[in-house]
Order: sequence, then C-alpha cells, then structure tokens
Amino acid sequence: MDEQRNVLFCAKLLATGNPEYPPYLWQESKNSSNLIGAIAIVLINLVVNLGYLLI
Repeated sequence: MDEQRNVLFCAKLLATGNPEYPPYLWQESKNSSNLIGAIAIVLINLVVNLGYLLI
C-alpha cells in the first residue's frame, strides 16, 4: 500500500537566546554575536541530525 506524506521543509532555522546564563548559554566575546555553551551544543547537534547545514 502506498502511503502519501505531506512533508514541510524549513529553508532557514534561526535560534536565539539570552547570553547571560553560563554554562548554559553565553556570548563568545563582547564583539561577537556567537552564543556558546551547553544549549548551543544541543541545538547544533539537533540541527545536524535533522540534516541541515550550519553556516
């Protein structure tokens, strides 16, 4: 039996966070918009496992 699936694709995923909660999430440096920490690692792993490219 053929099963028809409706699949939605996301072209872009934007994640933001509060950079004031180390070790969970904090700003890499004063001049950087990059957030680092445990939450960033979890999100990176999630995105990669879903098949998205990180840029």
